[in-house]
Parts: sequence; structure tokens; C-alpha cells
Amino acid sequence: RLSRRAVSVDANPLSGLIGRVKTGFLNPTVRSDLDQLRAAVEGYIASRAPTKAGWQKSIINQYKTYIPDIPNIEKWFAESVVAELALIRFLISEITDGLASDAAQIALSRIILRVSYQDSETRYVAGPKSIHPGLALSAFVESLNTILRRLEYSASSLQRVDARFIVADSRTEIAEQIGSSSVELIVTSPPYPNATDYHLYHRFRLFWLGFDPRKLGHVEIGSHLKHQRNDTGIEEYNEDM
Repeated sequence: RLSRRAVSVDANPLSGLIGRVKTGFLNPTVRSDLDQLRAAVEGYIASRAPTKAGWQKSIINQYKTYIPDIPNIEKWFAESVVAELALIRFLISEITDGLASDAAQIALSRIILRVSYQDSETRYVAGPKSIHPGLALSAFVESLNTILRRLEYSASSLQRVDARFIVADSRTEIAEQIGSSSVELIVTSPPYPNATDYHLYHRFRLFWLGFDPRKLGHVEIGSHLKHQRNDTGIEEYNEDM
């Protein structure tokens, strides 16, 4: 917003996606793509297609390449949700491009927890939830409307933003991506040691966006599970930092 050039480096691909959307400029082409996407999803809702017998299995068979390889997927997602999320991913790939695609994927990521059986944002436990056919489609439209409102609100101050988002391991790749003596201000948000597992809590978001959370788990600094697996303490964290 201050018209300064910005570069972000984060190992979590979701971070880069969020950053691109938060600094994206809503031009007429982006708006048109997102309007078309919303209309396509609303068409399925209006036809009540998700409630018809055999629709879910048909969609799953038709768009199975858009279903991520999630272990025990039936434990975490109802069949209707799997079908609807696969359909949404297909429509995003067919209708949108560039910033519109990024915005649609953020709208999708915002609903994953809500339509899953995962207990909460910080509890990786499956529990019973009332999931009805059509829920994922309706939730996606609501989420997309929220993203559109935020893009509209920010548009006037983001016309000339120069921001770059790099998905990389800061320990080894920063020097390859950013020129020496080129940065005047550094803002950091260090991870807490042995405290949380972002790759685990964002696991299903990453899967449904086409990423592999296991890759993030291998490089995540301060990961509780990594320290537990490696039987390491503060020494490994200090070395990483």
C-alpha cells in the first residue's frame, strides 16, 4: 500500500497463494472470470443436481483426476463433498486463469475445513458432522463472494503494487532468489520451537489445492512432529534458525 517493492519467502505454498490474492488487482478480466465461475456453480445448485441419485458417483468418475490422493479420504470427507470439490476444481481450471484462478483457489481453501470431518482448525481428529449434498457448492459460492468483496475494497490501493511471492526453504534458497544487498527492510515471523505443525493443520487445504503437505512437513522449522520423529530438541531448532 506504500508502493514499496515487496518479496515474500515461505515454505508453505498456501502462503504464496494468499499473498498473491491479497495484493492482486481486480481488473475487468479477473472480475468476468470469477463471475462466470460463480454462475456455473450456482447453476448446479439451482438444478438440485447434487441431491439426485447417482450424481455423486457420476461426478467422481468423471472428474477423478481432480481428487487428491488423500489417505483414508472417506474418513475425512463425505462422498458428496468429494464429488462437489472435484467439480469445483474442474470448473476453476476450465474457467479461470491468473489472479482469477488464485482467488478461486483461496475461496476453495477457505471452505475445506468446514465441509470436512476434521474437528477444528487445530485438532487433527475426525468427528461426526451434519454434511448434506450441495453444502460444498453453496459454501464455495459464499466464500467466492467474500473474496470478491475484499478484492473490490482493495482495488484502488493495489493498482501499482509490486509484490513477489517465493515458495522456498529460507535456509538454502534465499540467496538464489534475492540479490545481495538489495533489501532495506526485513520483517520476520519466526516459528515457535516444537509447538505446532502447519503442514498437518493445513493438510487437507494443501491436498485439495494440488500440493503435497508431506513436502512441507519435511522442511517445516519447529514442527512438533518432526522433533518427535527425529528425537531432537532445541538444538535442531537453533541450527535451523
